[in-house]
Amino acid sequence: EYMGRKSLTEHVQSNVTSHLLLLCTAVSKLQEENTALQQEVSLLQRSDERFIWVIANFETKRGPLYSRKFVAKNVQWYLGVDFEGPDQHAGVYLFAEGHSRRVDFKLILFNVDPANDKIHTVNDWSIEFKGKGWGPLKFINRSNLENTGFLVNHCVRVGVEIEREPFE
Repeated sequence: EYMGRKSLTEHVQSNVTSHLLLLCTAVSKLQEENTALQQEVSLLQRSDERFIWVIANFETKRGPLYSRKFVAKNVQWYLGVDFEGPDQHAGVYLFAEGHSRRVDFKLILFNVDPANDKIHTVNDWSIEFKGKGWGPLKFINRSNLENTGFLVNHCVRVGVEIEREPFE
């Protein structure tokens, strides 16, 4: 006698426990890997002068966007991206968090090929913008990210290096 394929509902009902176990195992493994990666990143950024922000699904984002806060040179900072820049460009800015100091810094837009990383040195943080964000208005050219190697698996990677002690 021929037994036909079970319907999806019958299959799921008879195998629900094994499916849940597979799902739980997969989620648990992803959580472990995520925790490990977060710790690796945390150690890499311990230098107290560099912070790396990976922005997932960059091409679908609308601004402004802000990174998590980080400590460099014993004070808190965060990065922001503004998508309202001219000519399909996005500006990237360093913000002081809880203080009004300024600093000289370097922004890096990481390319798939390190030789093509885009670097912008900022050493002109205007006193009028003390306590506010400062950085280049046209740092990320959004019109051709993928073909130029700046969009990797839908992620844009931005780094900031604090170049010297903060000042008033």
